[in-house]
Amino acid sequence: MGISQADLADAASVARGTVQDFERGAHIPHANHLTALRTALEGKGVRFLEPEEGLIGLQFPEPPASGN
Repeated sequence: MGISQADLADAASVARGTVQDFERGAHIPHANHLTALRTALEGKGVRFLEPEEGLIGLQFPEPPASGN
């Protein structure tokens, strides 16, 4: 996706350790941290698919087209 743990943590105003722990499944972040992480990812173009849409998951933005 092109975003580092440090960049995501900064964008979400959470500690880098929060992102690291979440990624490795060490624990589930507090609700306010999850909201901040979601908001930061949505700001990067990630779309969270909801059950009402018939899907649950993430839709990532298309990578920029290469100039080749």
